[in-house]
Amino acid sequence: MVKIAKLVDAIKDAQAGRAPRFVIIHGPDRGICAKNLGIIADNLKSRHPNLEMRSFNEDDLARDFTKLEEAIMGSSLFGGASIARLNIKTDGQGSKLIPLLQNYGEVGNIDGALLINGAGLAANSKLVAAFEKAQSAWAIRTYEPNAAEFAGLIREKANQEGVKISNEAVSYLIEITVQDSEILLNEIENLSLYVGKGNEITIDAINELSVGGREGKVDEILNAAFSGLAKATIIKNYQSRVAGLNQIQILNALVRRLRQLMFLRADFDKGQTAEAIVKDRRHNIFWKDQENFKKQIAIWTIPALESVYSRAVQTDILLKQSNYPIQETLEKLFISIADFAARKRGR
Repeated sequence: MVKIAKLVDAIKDAQAGRAPRFVIIHGPDRGICAKNLGIIADNLKSRHPNLEMRSFNEDDLARDFTKLEEAIMGSSLFGGASIARLNIKTDGQGSKLIPLLQNYGEVGNIDGALLINGAGLAANSKLVAAFEKAQSAWAIRTYEPNAAEFAGLIREKANQEGVKISNEAVSYLIEITVQDSEILLNEIENLSLYVGKGNEITIDAINELSVGGREGKVDEILNAAFSGLAKATIIKNYQSRVAGLNQIQILNALVRRLRQLMFLRADFDKGQTAEAIVKDRRHNIFWKDQENFKKQIAIWTIPALESVYSRAVQTDILLKQSNYPIQETLEKLFISIADFAARKRGR
């Protein structure tokens, strides 16, 4: 097992070509896990260019495990082993992978590799334990970043995007946003596009883009839709048009809410109550919004949120096409969200 104190050494070993083909990184921050898993994957690929980089999800795991195993390890008649990246959110999902680890986990040539982002898995997870016991595998535990580490990640991302960010804006962004590095870095990406290369992200820019989801009218649309209030959703959408709200800002707010609900629902699936989750200071949910979030956490499963997220991303791609009816498309998307939530509530 590679403990957190050795994470830097693990990355150095990966860069030197010594990473095993089975790696799990787990801890409370999905972005930190994903970043380090990506470094390991890239270095495996550089040394084994014949392996295809592929991403899988829980649906692939649930649907046909034998085909998934063959796709990763190249054990089908067609060969084609992969460096497979897989997000695992619960121990129940991960238990299917234990036999694969036992069957293929010996030291030797790389036929395929399995790299797991286990953000949210407990330290006593059965899957984590299986990785810890395997002779040729890494189990890397990460911990929640502090404010200084978040600030460093934000500045690093801003620099990569070719923009500046004021110290006040860094502190403000951490204060108003769910403190998960993946979400924060996505916010910096959006803000960078908004201000343009060579310019500075300021508190004004953050407020203009409604980062943190506190903009009243946008929140009203989101809460109506995700709570299953179809008529209210239609009314709030109409009011937003009258008020002149920017459709791009609404779409960005929708994507932020989806990421936030995924983050909250992961805690719910681990057995925490909705009441405890919304009051947890890590999640930074404004007290007036807590009742809405409690309802939405209970309604929305992670697969359902991921489905809406895919549609939102596709809408964002279409938005960049000229003459695309973004307003109509967004309204249809919000109504479908409300209809789904209403059915889940049995209304």
